[in-house]
Amino acid sequence: MGGVEIEMLAMLFAVALAAGCIDAIAGGGGLLTVPALLLAGFDPVTALATNKVQGAAGALSSTSAFARRGLIDWRAGAPMALAAAVAGLAGAASVSHVPR
Repeated sequence: MGGVEIEMLAMLFAVALAAGCIDAIAGGGGLLTVPALLLAGFDPVTALATNKVQGAAGALSSTSAFARRGLIDWRAGAPMALAAAVAGLAGAASVSHVPR
């Protein structure tokens, strides 16, 4: 797997599990995953992108669960979702200008 040792994969897996539990309860699992990815040797852009994909998967899962139960007011949530998407794109664009 491109030079990543099994011990490092096991450590990252354990951190991801802990971050998932934290995200499920209160959010903020990225506070664990981003430093772990940086300490594992990933560059900042890759670490943030990996964390963003992980967060998007969790948000998609929880959104679909709430939507199935009819607990989402789509009209009220649309402006907030648009603002979050714009802010996420702006953050990703700004990180791409940070030197590795």
